[in-house]
Amino acid sequence: MLPGGAWVDVESALDGLHRAEAAAARRTYDEAWGPARLAQHIAMRPFEEAPYREAGYRLLMQVLEARVEVAEATLVFDRLRQRLREDLGLAPVPETTAVYERVLRRAAG
Repeated sequence: MLPGGAWVDVESALDGLHRAEAAAARRTYDEAWGPARLAQHIAMRPFEEAPYREAGYRLLMQVLEARVEVAEATLVFDRLRQRLREDLGLAPVPETTAVYERVLRRAAG
């Protein structure tokens, strides 16, 4: 239970992501830039604090998708995939792969 007025980074990042997506859908890209940058900044923190937490990578890929940064989102997924394979002998979970595949579909469509 968080005290009143507590600020949670994930909530702010998701709010920024949703505001950026809504602005992009309206084709008001100048309104999308600020919220997308905030979400991206917040989404980068998990790489430093928890480099194996896939939720952080998914969030960053979603932010980059909203900014139509397909190459960057692809690099994020590849960084995670390599880290998991080389360090732990694992592959990304299906939820993470699904975000990556959606980014690729959007780029192709």
